[in-house]
Amino acid sequence: MTNTLKYSNATKCLLEIKLKDKTLQIIFSDNGKGFDLETLKRKNGLLNMQKRALKIKGQLLIESNNGTQIKFIGKKLI
Repeated sequence: MTNTLKYSNATKCLLEIKLKDKTLQIIFSDNGKGFDLETLKRKNGLLNMQKRALKIKGQLLIESNNGTQIKFIGKKLI
């Protein structure tokens, strides 16, 4: 959210928290300019989020094309 505010030039952002098929999903998206993950000079924040997601057996999906979407998918609840 901080990077959206500082760098994206977005005019809209959306935070969704939902339970889908007994799996927690947290999705943050914006309509900003996006970024190229391969050419980012500083990506500690993204890497740390990925490490934390893996630590709790979830996954983090990052898409940045005509805006950015970061999706956390947790492990399936029993």
